[in-house]
Order: sequence, then C-alpha cells, then structure tokens
Amino acid sequence: MSKYQKYKMYNRLPEWKKTSNPEFQNVYSKTAQQTIGRIYNAIKGLNTKKEKGKKG
Repeated sequence: MSKYQKYKMYNRLPEWKKTSNPEFQNVYSKTAQQTIGRIYNAIKGLNTKKEKGKKG
C-alpha cells in the first residue's frame, strides 16, 4: 500500500503512546490496534478505488 504497513504501525504504538497527547496514554492497546486496522483498511479501499479511476 504505502510506506507504512499495518504491522509497522502496530509496532509504533508504544512510541506513540509515550510521545503523543496525554489522552492517548489512556487508550487500551487493543483498541488502538483495532482503530489502526480500520484506518488502514479505509485507506487501502480508497487507494483501490483511485486505481480504478473512481472518486471517494
């Protein structure tokens, strides 16, 4: 897809939790992983549509 693969983003979660907003530190890791998965899948779907010449 892009330069970020889903599992690379998962691996960066501990770093993000330490360096991001304080509110992000209160989010459970599993919840953050699921959110990353949803965002990744949405971007992947949009890229597929774009490759086929469709708009959003």
